[in-house]
Amino acid sequence: MNAAFSMITLGFKRYNLSLINSPYRTKMVTAGVIFGAADAFCQKFLEKTPENTPKKFDYVRCLNMALIGSFVSAPVNHIWYTKWASALVSKVTSRARVQPFISTAADQILLTPVTLSSFLFLSDYLKDFRSLKAAKNV
Repeated sequence: MNAAFSMITLGFKRYNLSLINSPYRTKMVTAGVIFGAADAFCQKFLEKTPENTPKKFDYVRCLNMALIGSFVSAPVNHIWYTKWASALVSKVTSRARVQPFISTAADQILLTPVTLSSFLFLSDYLKDFRSLKAAKNV
């Protein structure tokens, strides 16, 4: 038990060091792994065919989700939460009690529509490598 705890602790220390030394790359790899693992979990355990039998695993879809997580979600969120959100909130108010509300409103009004529409567009575009015109219409 102690050896397992030591290994987990060492893993967290290395991960935190990696976040300090190369935050973009670490967050991109982390997001790719999480997006891919979440899609694999959904395909394996949540999605069923009408006959309630497991459907065939879609490796391309899983790869697409990992790519979206790595190259879209991670960079956008990193820049938003490390630079833009704090700059925006500090320009709007200096009152500490109001800042969380302003930050949440900015997330919901500015960031969420951009990330959600980008995700939906890219996941549809990458699904069948449709033309941009066909993906925009979905």
